[in-house]
Order: sequence, then C-alpha cells, then structure tokens
Amino acid sequence: MRAISPREHTVSVAPAYDLQRSADAFPEGYDRHYWHQARQRLVLDALRRHGASRVLDIGCGPGAYVRALRAAGFDADGCDPGHAGVPILAPGHVFTGRGLEQMDGRRLADVDTALLLDVIEHLPDPAPFLADVRRRLPRLRLLIVTVPARPELWSALDRAAGHHRRYTRASLRAALGEAGFAVRELTYAFRLLYLPALAFTGMPRRRQRSSSSGQ
Repeated sequence: MRAISPREHTVSVAPAYDLQRSADAFPEGYDRHYWHQARQRLVLDALRRHGASRVLDIGCGPGAYVRALRAAGFDADGCDPGHAGVPILAPGHVFTGRGLEQMDGRRLADVDTALLLDVIEHLPDPAPFLADVRRRLPRLRLLIVTVPARPELWSALDRAAGHHRRYTRASLRAALGEAGFAVRELTYAFRLLYLPALAFTGMPRRRQRSSSSGQ
C-alpha cells in the first residue's frame, strides 16, 4: 500500500472533452453501438461475479453505463469533470462538470465499487489519480478498469481522443500496483478485432510509402 502524502490530498483532473468533442464522441444513441453494448455486458458480469453493490462510474460521460447499471439493479452514480452541457442519461445520478474531488463526500462514503472505463489513458501520470480514488472511497473493495490495449495499435484516433498511451497487461498491472491495487483479473477484450485494427493502423503508413514512391 502506497502512503499518500499531504500534497497528494487534492488531485484535480482537467476535462478531456469540451462541449463539441463531447457531442462528437457521444452522439444520440451511442450506447446502442455494439462496442458499448458488449462492454456493458462485460462490466455487468464482473460486478455480479464480485458482489458489487454501491457503484461509482468515474469519468462516466453522459451516463449510459450508470443508466444500464441502475436498470440491472445496482445502486450507481457517475461523475465526470467534462461534458457539461451534454444531455445526461441518468438524471439525478450523473454529475457532469464535476470531478471526483468535487463530489459530495456523503455520496462517496459507501461506494464499494468504482469504474474507470477508458479514463486513465487520458492522464500523463495516472498514479496520483488512482491513489486519490483509493483515498476518497474509504469502503472501496473493487475497481474495474478498461483501457485501450496494445501500443502497436496506436493511431491518429488515439491522438484525436487525447490518449497518452495504450496499455499492455504488464503495463496496466504496474500502473495499478504503483497505486496500491492488487490485480485479481486481467484480460484482453475484443480479441477478434485485433487483426483488423492492426491492418487499419498500418494503412496510413502504407499509403504514405505508396505516395512517396510514385513521386
């Protein structure tokens, strides 16, 4: 367990998305996309297997996962420092324009499970933020994290999304371990998309080489 010094007691995370980027990233009906539908099923399965009860989705965007969790019977809230002005999907339970450090402590006191779904790749150094999550959620016993995987799949889409990195299982385990989390399960999802994604990632380079050879 990593000790938290006084200067780490306030960790603010700048919004990754302004209003226009939020609208582009979360168009109406985005939660019906196969990718989100599949990820929701993975998250719900993990919550049920580990006996989650009170859930906080940190970096929840407009709140599609909060809405899905509540529909499945979980007591769930969400917060996000960005997305202010974007219509939310779970009124009264989703707080946009508000980071974890701005949440009412009474809402955090009994949270036993936190979600960080494609959040920490937006941070230059996730360790202080992860440690702050542990400090602000005194009853936390389960953290579910998803990240974009495999550095060789890095593309312009990552840059446009404001990502700092893609993770391997080893690098994610190290990042979580540095913040004092013990990893129970760690796996890749969407394995069948790996080869198409790798081919897509290489296309710009191939086009550039073809263009250069034709000059």
